[in-house]
Parts: sequence; C-alpha cells; structure tokens
Amino acid sequence: MKRLTQSACCLLVCGLAGSVSALTAQNRADVDAVNKVIDQYGQTEDAGDMVAQAKLMAPDRVWVGTAPAGRQTDQAMNMRAQQAQYDVQKKLVPGLQWFTQARDRLVKFYGNGAVAVASFYWYREPVIPAGTSREIAQGIEAAATPVAITLVLEKQGGEWKMVHTHVSYLIPPINRKPIPPNRRRTPHRSACSASPRVPSGAMRARDTSGRPRTAHPRSRAGFAHSPDGELSPKWQADGRQSEAPAGAR
Repeated sequence: MKRLTQSACCLLVCGLAGSVSALTAQNRADVDAVNKVIDQYGQTEDAGDMVAQAKLMAPDRVWVGTAPAGRQTDQAMNMRAQQAQYDVQKKLVPGLQWFTQARDRLVKFYGNGAVAVASFYWYREPVIPAGTSREIAQGIEAAATPVAITLVLEKQGGEWKMVHTHVSYLIPPINRKPIPPNRRRTPHRSACSASPRVPSGAMRARDTSGRPRTAHPRSRAGFAHSPDGELSPKWQADGRQSEAPAGAR
C-alpha cells in the first residue's frame, strides 16, 4: 500500500511538472511572437512603410497620445495619412535614415493568454544626409524625442495584432512659440493695489532681459508628433513646410 501511494505521488508530480513545462514553453513562444511584432513595428517605421505596418494591427486599432493628435479611431485614415507624409519626406530629404530601438520591454498576458500588454521605451536615431539645410536638420533631430509606448495586442487567428496604442513623452516637448515682448499683456492693477505700478518700459525691459524663450526646432522645421510614438514631418504636397498641425494620426 505504501509503495502504491509513493508511485501515485510520483506520477502526480511528473504530470504537474510536464504541465508547467508545456505552459512555460507556450508562454515563451507567445513572448517571442509579441517581441517579433515590436521589432517589425520599428522596422516598418524606419522604412516608412505604413502599408506593411498596418498588417501588424487590427483594422479597428485605437491610438491615444499627446496633442494635437489626441485619440484616433479611424485606423485606415491614420495609416494613409502617415504614408502620405513619409512619401513627401523621402522626396524632400532623400537618403534620410532612421534607426529605432524598443528598449526595456515588458510583456504580460491576460485573459487566459489571449491578450498581451507590452510596454517599452522608444528611441529613434536619424542619419541626416550631407547637404541638408540646418533648419531641416534641426527639425529632424527634434523628431527623435524619446517616448514610452504601451501596446495592447490580441491573438487573432493565431497571430498577435495590435488593437490599442498609447504614447507618452519621456521629455516634455515645447510646442508653443514665444509671445513677442511688445504683445505681452501686463497684469491689471487696481488703483488701491499695495504695490506700485511698474512702468510699461520697465516691464518690457524685465521681460527681455532674461534668458530668451525660443521656439522648439520642431516647430521651425515643420515636424509634428505622429500617432506611433515618433515625430513625423508635416510637409505640404509641394514640398513646402507647413505650420499647421500634421495630418498624421
């Protein structure tokens, strides 16, 4: 009887070990598959191939990020707009190359392994061709602002697809241009104010004596934040740089 009990315990332990081993192997395969999607995400971004990138996403993917893009739910239009921007950029800055790294990846699974949440830091490094104007080069460099990205992926037909993307800045961007000193409004002071009114000339001198506030190179060179964690150029169809918010979502 004792030997029978020991044999049963051994079989139970071996069975549990086999189940854990199979589960670990399955989880490892899913982690590798999700990491492969993230790799392809960066590769298609570097290539400016939004058609290929769209294949990594569900047709109803939602993107949430910083202004002015905000929240985008029209996935098809989102990708068309980004592709149009990349096409113009390639014509305006031929030879420009991007190298993207998704660092410190963290992948977790939910819903019995059918849903994955991946988060990582997104760093992009441009290689700017010789002869590029200083203004455009500054805009390209500003477009390399690092961000944190969180992806929600769902296993659909045996393949992992992005269904939700969230982007957050790691470095607060400077989006607003400075107000010229002669257009700044001085605070209203009532006649009974305890402090004396500062003459307008002194106020202007004080405003302009400190460190000047300059516009971010991105706004000068025509680059704007795109929905996938990067800063994409906002070029017009004729090659001119537009000061309006980029159409990429």
